[in-house]
Amino acid sequence: MHHKNRFHNVLTMFSLLAICACPLVQAGDNAFLRGDSNTDTRVDLSDAIFTLAYLFQGGDAPLCLDALDSNDSGEVDISDPSHLLRHLFLGAAAPPAPWQECGLDPSADGLGCASFPPCEVVAPPPNPSEAIALLRTAEDGEVDVMVTGAVVTYKRPAVGGAPAGFFLQADASGPAIVVELDPLSLDPEPQVGDLLSLRATELGTIYDARAIRALADYEVLESGIDVSTLAQEVSNAADLVDALDDYESELITLTCTLQSEFAFAGGGHLSAVVSTAAISDNSDLRLRITDSLRDSLAAKNNLVNGCVLSLTGPMWRFRGQAQPSAYSIEDVSVDSCPAPPSPQVTGAAAGSRTEVTISFDMAIDAVSIGDPEAAFTFAPELGISEATVEGDQVILATEEQAPGTDYTVTVADSVTSLLGAGVDPDANSAGFTSMGSGFSISSVDYPVIAHGASLQITGNQLSSASEVTIGGEPQGFTADSDSQLTVASVLDSTPTGSTELIVTSESGAEAVLDLTVIHLVINEVDCDQTSTDTGEFVEISAGIAGVDLSGYVLVLYNGNGDRVYGQRQLDGVTNDEGLLLVGPSGFAPEPQVTWGGASNQLQNGADGVGLHQGDAANFPGGAGVSAEGLIDAVVYGTSDGADAGLLDGLFGAGNALGSQLDENANRNKDTESIQRCGETRLDSTGWNVTAPTPGAPNTCLAPAG
Repeated sequence: MHHKNRFHNVLTMFSLLAICACPLVQAGDNAFLRGDSNTDTRVDLSDAIFTLAYLFQGGDAPLCLDALDSNDSGEVDISDPSHLLRHLFLGAAAPPAPWQECGLDPSADGLGCASFPPCEVVAPPPNPSEAIALLRTAEDGEVDVMVTGAVVTYKRPAVGGAPAGFFLQADASGPAIVVELDPLSLDPEPQVGDLLSLRATELGTIYDARAIRALADYEVLESGIDVSTLAQEVSNAADLVDALDDYESELITLTCTLQSEFAFAGGGHLSAVVSTAAISDNSDLRLRITDSLRDSLAAKNNLVNGCVLSLTGPMWRFRGQAQPSAYSIEDVSVDSCPAPPSPQVTGAAAGSRTEVTISFDMAIDAVSIGDPEAAFTFAPELGISEATVEGDQVILATEEQAPGTDYTVTVADSVTSLLGAGVDPDANSAGFTSMGSGFSISSVDYPVIAHGASLQITGNQLSSASEVTIGGEPQGFTADSDSQLTVASVLDSTPTGSTELIVTSESGAEAVLDLTVIHLVINEVDCDQTSTDTGEFVEISAGIAGVDLSGYVLVLYNGNGDRVYGQRQLDGVTNDEGLLLVGPSGFAPEPQVTWGGASNQLQNGADGVGLHQGDAANFPGGAGVSAEGLIDAVVYGTSDGADAGLLDGLFGAGNALGSQLDENANRNKDTESIQRCGETRLDSTGWNVTAPTPGAPNTCLAPAG
């Protein structure tokens, strides 16, 4: 009785407002629940009130007219809330289908249902692999692609000029894509094994590799996923290069064998040609790692051709070059390497009457020396009290040596390199002459000395020196101690060729030593060729045939950031023209010093090359521009703007002789080189751009008139 009275009260109240029915037409054919007029997923009194308010009081327009048609009459009028109220309060028949489950209207009428959110099927997030594939084929620029359910497979740190980023992949078979954003810029920072949802909003390309460069709606959905399940084992894949698009950015595991030296592969990176069980002799398959990772591996392994390595990391690319990559020592293991070479003794010299320095061709492990008197023996016999290792030299403190006496020092094979190889028994000794009892010279650090280079002179009673001449040309010098003099910079006016170093004492005594003086300059640079750069070279001129330039180093400077990106020790002898060529292996003529890679080793500009006195280790990758030991330099480009940082760093700020040379001066950069036609070091005037002449005299224009 209570429900009946309540129904009559409600019906009476709204009947007073009933004036007319309002049959309407609404476009759309969507699933709905009949009777749920206000689309709140419940059928109750509020639905009848909503319908009446809409019909007679200008209430909110319904989203779905079919839902208001409680009795399925094909019209929305007073009979619909009446029908619904009778069902709710008097037990009358329920509204026709669709009633308790979402469905379409089985009756053909003109009402329709434009929208009914509770019944709208929420589309599952797009397949993440399909979303990545879409990004991989999209144009660079603004995009709007949702990627939900992809896993962070690898985090790449910022190295050189390459930004930090991370790789996304959802299936072991790919595809994958790199996100070129610093993980630290996102909150929370993504970690390897995180399942992400994000909206890619900007897409770019890095040497043909596709990259997400901006994103929104970033969310970490889950963490701790085992990414090893997404890594493909590709050691037996024969199509890594030919089908590179199918592997790009994907997480791979690979066992490979080094087939070349490591060479520059972008700021802070090196690469080496590798072979696998399925691919050999393909220079477009290269292992790419950081300089520091290579150094870490080489510190414990003889990292040369023939080494077998296993790695897990992303497949990077440089255009058509497949580059399996790694950034952490945990990602690479050295399975085997050829036996390391044995150290060889290259010389010995007396630093004083109680000191001898022994030089080797590689660094020595200090721990391997142990008892110095067991590791080193002298003839005639000398006692040894201490051994100090400084890289590839061992300095022995000895008892007093007999003045002016010839000694031979022999090194035991228990003395080893840093990789554990014992000294070569066929190259384990060297002779030297002890200092005389009077004023004398015993050695110099550079028997082949270049104009502009420094020279250290070792001898006895040298603090009494009053003059130093080389080839008769007086040199400035400082007396560092009684046993050492230093000529800070050999004058360019010093005659070249085989000559004499003469040191004169205050008393007029002379000490004489033979040495060779050279005029060392960068003679020719060719940085760019047609298509792939396979003929890049730098030619060095010493002006004298048959001289060893191993005490000098060619340093490559990147104009992007003005930092070192490569270096080559000039371990070679000049040809009959007095020239030494640095270039790719297999180049004609064959270079005395090779880059270590077949192509793209010398950047096209604006960049620079510096010729320095010293060791390659003094100019590590990423170091700034340095004038330390600088003998000569060239800053060049191919129609690039001048690089003030390189010019100022190598030539000195405001130096009028320092300017940027242009290989494209004749608009023939692919077929011409930059050639020196003047003699002065550190001078950018007097150069010509014409057809390359590697290993031969340059082509220079005759002076006008």
